[in-house]
Amino acid sequence: MEVVLIGKAKTQVKINFAITAIVASNSNAGSLDNLEKLIMGILAAMPAGYVVGQIEKPTVLEVGQSPMLVADINVSTYYTQTT
Repeated sequence: MEVVLIGKAKTQVKINFAITAIVASNSNAGSLDNLEKLIMGILAAMPAGYVVGQIEKPTVLEVGQSPMLVADINVSTYYTQTT
């Protein structure tokens, strides 16, 4: 969270999020395709006012005994409070 003060009557806060997209890592080509489709779906569902930053490169994450393919999507938005 980053606070931006605008005068005395308005406070604006930048809120940063990391959304993690995760799919099963069964086959390399299929998993990459599934991850890409999931990321595109997440971006399509993103509400107005959110800014998409960097999408991290896919990495393999072991969850229990199952390999998963994951990628983080960095997004941010501003919340403005007026008094």
